[in-house]
Amino acid sequence: MKNCIATFLSIFFVLSFFINAQVKTIRDPKPSVDESVCPSKNLILIKEIISDDINADDFMVRPYEIAVDKKGNIFTFDAKIRKIFKFDNQFRFIKVFGNEGEGPGEYRKTRNPLYLQIKDEVFLFLVDIVEKNFLKYDLNGNFLEEIDIPIKTFDTGTPVFDQEGNAYVIDTDKNGISRFGENGQRLDTFLSFKDYEYSVELEIKPSHYSFWVTPGAFNTYFSVFNDNSLFIYLFGPSKFFIFKDGKLEKNVFIYPKESLLDYREKIKSRGDSFFFLFNSCIFDQDTWQSFYLVQARAKEILQIDLNGKLIKKLKYDTPVLFRVKKNGYFYGSFNESIFIFKEV
Repeated sequence: MKNCIATFLSIFFVLSFFINAQVKTIRDPKPSVDESVCPSKNLILIKEIISDDINADDFMVRPYEIAVDKKGNIFTFDAKIRKIFKFDNQFRFIKVFGNEGEGPGEYRKTRNPLYLQIKDEVFLFLVDIVEKNFLKYDLNGNFLEEIDIPIKTFDTGTPVFDQEGNAYVIDTDKNGISRFGENGQRLDTFLSFKDYEYSVELEIKPSHYSFWVTPGAFNTYFSVFNDNSLFIYLFGPSKFFIFKDGKLEKNVFIYPKESLLDYREKIKSRGDSFFFLFNSCIFDQDTWQSFYLVQARAKEILQIDLNGKLIKKLKYDTPVLFRVKKNGYFYGSFNESIFIFKEV
């Protein structure tokens, strides 16, 4: 057992050295926002949707991906039973649809994650990143067509669509985010991740201790505005980018003061350690003028505007993975439940 652990640690440190030799280093980053001086509000849980709320033969077991339309209808893909559940804006169960199989409108039987995305408030796309295709439904759950994406590697993350029907996906063939036309043709690629890989280190004398290395195209959030501007957030270096008309318009680091202090204390006690500053990012789909970063260290969300300014922080008590902010609500999931929160 000890030999196995020693071998694992040796491989780990060799790989760590190799990775750090290839990436840029941000040493002892200075805080860009201060959570202690911004307004603070609470997120109140107003509804928990559980299987007992569903009048159907299928029980919701592990809701994973969530999409919400402008009317407040909620769609969730259950990662366990592999079906899509629909609820109305009063959180009442409407229907369940989608099936595994080989026929039209069916998705392959696999354990791979499938993602949901609403386009133009008319269509629902179920995205299979392994089969590299989109299954297109109307919002009543009727299958319309299947669209293939002809790339070798189609990585994790929910694809998004612009106003022209183009899809943006993490494309590891190009090691970045690519835009594909409706016919599956790659149109262009934004932000080569090879140019934006970082090792972030906090200085604790007498040494610097790395707490995260950005692993290429992984751990990325992106969204498209109504004017087709592209927003990208990289979790590793905690940096966001905005592209407009294909050109880079903004790139801003987000380093919260209190989080940096907390991680510095953790590293003192643990030694060389790896951490995310934030574990998820969601865009405000009501205003499209800000986004939310969910703190990894506490049950707290930071609202950031598109210039990188901290607007406020939101606190919550319920364990949840936030997925969507729309129609004045925050939607998330955890275990077998869907949670809906409202800011007060």
